[in-house]
Amino acid sequence: MRDFAIHALAMFAGSALVLSVLSGLGLSVWNALLGLAGTGRWHRSGPYRSDRSSQELYERSLRNSHRR
Repeated sequence: MRDFAIHALAMFAGSALVLSVLSGLGLSVWNALLGLAGTGRWHRSGPYRSDRSSQELYERSLRNSHRR
């Protein structure tokens, strides 16, 4: 009975380790997908602006500040 308890505990610990590794990988893939969506390669309209549009906004604000 004691051997069974040790074996069950080891199996539980191993499965918890595997699940934590898999969830970490899944989270990194999900964050990479969100990062791709954030750069505007997928959606132009959305909560994230692409880097190019923010650069254009910055340059436009610089030009407007020189006009005044």
